[in-house]
Amino acid sequence: ADYNIQKGAIQKGAVWGREDKTKARFTVGRTTKLDPTGGNHVIGMDTAVNDIWADLQALQDQKENVPTFTLDDGVLHVGDSSVSFMRTLRIPCNEAKYPLPPSLGKFRILPVDELRNAPQQMKKRGGVAIPIRQSEAMWLNLNGTGALQVFTGKVNAVSGKMHQKNEGLRREASGATQNYVSLPKQPWIDGYNCGNGYVRQFVGVPLGKGLSVEKQISGQENTGGIQLVYYPLKLKDSKLKFQVIHSNREFSPLLSPRELGLKVGEKIKAFIPKKKKKSL
Repeated sequence: ADYNIQKGAIQKGAVWGREDKTKARFTVGRTTKLDPTGGNHVIGMDTAVNDIWADLQALQDQKENVPTFTLDDGVLHVGDSSVSFMRTLRIPCNEAKYPLPPSLGKFRILPVDELRNAPQQMKKRGGVAIPIRQSEAMWLNLNGTGALQVFTGKVNAVSGKMHQKNEGLRREASGATQNYVSLPKQPWIDGYNCGNGYVRQFVGVPLGKGLSVEKQISGQENTGGIQLVYYPLKLKDSKLKFQVIHSNREFSPLLSPRELGLKVGEKIKAFIPKKKKKSL
């Protein structure tokens, strides 16, 4: 399993306890598309700036220093959150529906740099290793606060899509498929989201045999393993306000371009207004 970390936002109107300097210019379009470079954002006709503000913050925050995972007694810790890899029974791979299998304790986690016989590719990537039999399955026990993205072979277990550089967090409210689980609302994740409340288990298969989800989704098997991306929770500030400007007029960030009477191709900008200094 690999692990890496990025900062991001998961609450509307959330801040880090520092001055929020997030600002953006948008072209009104039919659907929302955020530019990772920050230069060419498109906001959909039915999307309010308020709904995608946290995603804009996430793109900006990815450029800053980020925390790191630590391993303690078989648990990965980051910030005030943790992830435990739990052993369970592997159910038959068919179209039948099964209840949740029992937990059989934590998997052992070993730092890759402590494994003498680890393959060179694994040593180069680093991270940790989890011994798992093909007769076993895994679920992730989650604790703390924040947002967590879980990938296997760079395939997102929540959205089913391949990882994209600088993709950040995506919520349904922003016109995209959600790609993370929210802590502490989500205390565990049993496997791949298949919709309608059903999941497919996380299981171990030999890499290169065409059996992985990575192969099924991308047609290739180059990565394997598990990748985790963690976004710490931002403290909510009820007084946080930002402005949406069009033709030098201010509009509510809760309204979509359609509700504002704008047309495709028109420009708007959004930013946190500077605090006015009180005169003595």
